[in-house]
Amino acid sequence: MWTEQQYRGSRSKISLRTTGKSIVAIFALTLVAMTTLMLVTLIYGISIVGPAILDGTGHLSHYGIFVVLPFYVTIATLSGSSLFAYYIFLVFAIVVSVAWVFATSARGFISEMRGKAKSREHSSLFDTFALLCATIFFTFATIVLVTLFQGNTGTTPSTGTLAESLFLLANAAVWEELAVRVMLIGIPLLIVDIILRQVLNRPLRSRPHRYILGGGFKFGALETVIVVASAIVFGVAHWVGGWPAWKIPDATVAGLAFGYLFLRHGLPSAILLHFANDYLTMPTDVFSSSTGGLGIMTVLLVLFWALLGSVLFAYYVVRAIEFFSHKTFFEDKPTGVGIPGVDPRLQGPYPQPYSYAPHQQVQTMHQSEMGVVTPGPTVGHGYSGGYVCPACGYTQARWAEGKFQCLRCGKVA
Repeated sequence: MWTEQQYRGSRSKISLRTTGKSIVAIFALTLVAMTTLMLVTLIYGISIVGPAILDGTGHLSHYGIFVVLPFYVTIATLSGSSLFAYYIFLVFAIVVSVAWVFATSARGFISEMRGKAKSREHSSLFDTFALLCATIFFTFATIVLVTLFQGNTGTTPSTGTLAESLFLLANAAVWEELAVRVMLIGIPLLIVDIILRQVLNRPLRSRPHRYILGGGFKFGALETVIVVASAIVFGVAHWVGGWPAWKIPDATVAGLAFGYLFLRHGLPSAILLHFANDYLTMPTDVFSSSTGGLGIMTVLLVLFWALLGSVLFAYYVVRAIEFFSHKTFFEDKPTGVGIPGVDPRLQGPYPQPYSYAPHQQVQTMHQSEMGVVTPGPTVGHGYSGGYVCPACGYTQARWAEGKFQCLRCGKVA
């Protein structure tokens, strides 16, 4: 007979998936450090951008606020003190977004570093870091392929002076999220839900403010179509704005990441990812004269993120395939049912009849009957009183967090 200590030890094995997630979460601390440095640069940049705006000369003497259709339509033009106030709003929005993501995801992020979080659920900070690495990798891969087949990447838009770069990249992190994610994802979802409420008397799927701030949405057919469409508009808009054609797929993939974060975790996460992606080199541009090694550190960090991103990009591709195919891959191998006093080697996952809760069936079974149970067959496509996987037809499953999980294909139902 196994002791209680042996029993607990057999149940505490850490899976490969959990270990990998914990490692990625630890690496995400580099994003926390780099984002802190970027925030310092952003705030310090007020002293650079402010005079350039208030001076009334140069390219920052005025700026047009636009919407994306995917061509740009200017809806207002700001200059002088109004433009400076708008820039302060951008800085404030970025700082608040970063603080919000760090504060609200801290508990889940710590659990991920300790290997105690659920394998298929990610904190906002984890997803932001993972998607940042994945998008950096995709950008690197795109540039390499374009260079190999075309010889060069073509002429890219110039942001001009340092002040213009600081302003335009901050504007992209905030306004593009409002103009694309909120206006092209949140507002359309709200309009569709209002129509369905009027026609079918169906309640809104979320609170009204969530359509503006994002977060908490589950992905269905409608959400997927809108996110993909908005990402394509986002990609084409970069080409319309002066980027070479290779920027369309690159920006589209980034748009998918921003859209996912907007619906899943909220607008602050999308702003953080956009800010981190665009502002990476700005600390070097601003402080390079006083810290000579900052540029080298940034290059090494970006290369490391790109390398890690190759794995994370593949991970998100697999998750996308799972979503569209309704199957799960590389699922952790289920462990035993966990009955104290019974040798764990003899405990196996067992199916639960739909008419019984797991604890009720355990109470009706003798210990000698514990283990893998296969109900007897009956006429038809299923098994009498037993579990049948809706995906592959397998008849053995485990009870995991209130749902059945097939032991062959991993389908959770």
